Amino acid sequence: MSLLIAKNINKKFFLHDKTIDVLEDISLSVNVEESIAIMGKSGSGKSSLLHILGGLDKPCKGEVIFKKNSIYNQNKKYLSNYRNNQIGFIFQSYHLLPDLTVYENIILPSSILNNRNAKSTVSELIDIMDLGCRINHKPHELSGGEKQRVAIARSLVNSPALILADEPTGNLDEDTSKHVLNYLFQAIHNFSKSIILVTHSKYVANYCNKKYDLINGILV
Repeated sequence: MSLLIAKNINKKFFLHDKTIDVLEDISLSVNVEESIAIMGKSGSGKSSLLHILGGLDKPCKGEVIFKKNSIYNQNKKYLSNYRNNQIGFIFQSYHLLPDLTVYENIILPSSILNNRNAKSTVSELIDIMDLGCRINHKPHELSGGEKQRVAIARSLVNSPALILADEPTGNLDEDTSKHVLNYLFQAIHNFSKSIILVTHSKYVANYCNKKYDLINGILV
C-alpha cells in the first residue's frame, strides 16, 4: 500500500543569470513500513528531494501525493499539519535546542500539537534509545551519537507516518554510526514506520530494503 507518491518532481535554482537543474522528473513510491535509501554525492540534490517530500520546499514541477492528497495543492494549514503530524525529520547536525534537556528536546514537538500521549511515548523512546541516564543532561554534555539518538526520539514522538533522515550518521565515526543506525532501525521497526534515508555511504544504505542512486538529478 502506497503511503507517499512523488510524480515527475523537478527542481531548479536560479543564480544570477544561470539556471541550475537539481532534480529532473523524479518519481518515487513509498509503501507503509518500507525503508528506502537514496544515495548520491554531496550536491547531488538528495537534501532538496527530502525537503520537497517533507513539505518544506515546493517543486518547480510535479506532485507529492500523501494518502491521496497532493500536498502542494492544499492550503497552508494542511501543509503545516502534514509537516508536524505526518513527517519526522532527522538531520545530520542534530538541531537540538541547547538550553533544553534531553527530555525537553524529545517532548518539544508534542507540545505544539498538545499531544496527551506524549509522556508515555517519550518514556518508551527513551528506553529504546537507551537514554535513561541522560534525560536531564543538555546537548553540550552529550556525545555525537547520544545527540543523534535524541534527535531520532524527537522525530518519532508525534508518531509520524514517515521518517525523513538526511545523512543521519554524517557527523559520526564508523563505530558510533553502527550503533546509531541499530537504534534507529529498531525504533522504526517497533513503531511500524516508513523511512527515506539519504546518504553517500553504501554501508548505511544497506540498512534499507530498497536503494536508489541520485545521479545528475535523475533517480535510478
